[in-house]
Amino acid sequence: MQEELKKLFDFILKRIADNPNEVHCNVVDSRDEIIVEIHVPDDQKGRIIGKGGKVIKALKQIARLWGSFNKRTIDVVIV
Repeated sequence: MQEELKKLFDFILKRIADNPNEVHCNVVDSRDEIIVEIHVPDDQKGRIIGKGGKVIKALKQIARLWGSFNKRTIDVVIV
């Protein structure tokens, strides 16, 4: 289940970022929730956040949707 979520976010993030080789994510499964950690260089954070936070909000919505199908709470953070 975690591997599917990681593949999904890696697929999306690599298409958003200017330099796809510098962007990756980790999925941490704690007891209460799953946390998707997006690792991105400082100069790429604006691209991941998007104008007015639109991109990160969309990523969080995708995570919530995925979580609802799997009955888990998912949080997305930029590291």
